[in-house]
Amino acid sequence: MSVTIGALTLSNLQAQPLVYNAVDTRAGNTARSWEIQGIVTGSEWATLLGIYDAWRNAKILEENPASSKVLGTIVSFSGTGYGSQTWSSVPCWFDSPPEGSQAASMVSVSFTLVDAAQAIESYYKEEQDQRDDESDINYGTIVLGGVTITLKEYPNVYLEEPSLELTAGGKHYVTGAKTVVEGVEINGEIVGTQINTLRNWYKTTVEANPVVGQYFPVSSPRFIGFERIVNGSPVLYYEVTMTLAVVL
Repeated sequence: MSVTIGALTLSNLQAQPLVYNAVDTRAGNTARSWEIQGIVTGSEWATLLGIYDAWRNAKILEENPASSKVLGTIVSFSGTGYGSQTWSSVPCWFDSPPEGSQAASMVSVSFTLVDAAQAIESYYKEEQDQRDDESDINYGTIVLGGVTITLKEYPNVYLEEPSLELTAGGKHYVTGAKTVVEGVEINGEIVGTQINTLRNWYKTTVEANPVVGQYFPVSSPRFIGFERIVNGSPVLYYEVTMTLAVVL
């Protein structure tokens, strides 16, 4: 068995290095990693530390990959293992730094690399599963201007309710309109490509005269972006919140 990290090749390995970091194996949410253990010369040890330090010094200046969704600085990793395993030029991150101990005139080393692309994919999957767990009830959809909004909460509400006030004699009386206005409080999500269509619907609707029986926005839409893995690739979505009234 031998592995190559950057320009450094290590041949004296002591264990089968390939393992999988498992978040949810039943859902396929794993990322392959390599737990490297072996014996190296003093020169190889120094080279390995140089590779790690260069990666670490660049990585610490980058945005967290969990937020940026990009691999950033990587080390190229190739190797062979038992059972005719081979892997070539895999972009990796260090999952644990190199550790070394004296072994006569040599150095016993151990460190772990993780497949960077699979690690980010695993993070996406875990994030998506958490979102799905939070919204496993089907509240349906609402269509505005051709944009389908998948609802995360029950939307139907009443707006402009009358209120109770007290007279000087301590008796209640009703103030405000006694006609209940039906409304919709939207808390849902849309595909990222639909955001401008929905924004244009809002602008066009509020600039026109209200139509009896139709929805009219009483608050502007608010958007929060997030990404979800679809067919193995990240896709932009937006959480959207806004309130509509049914025009009387």
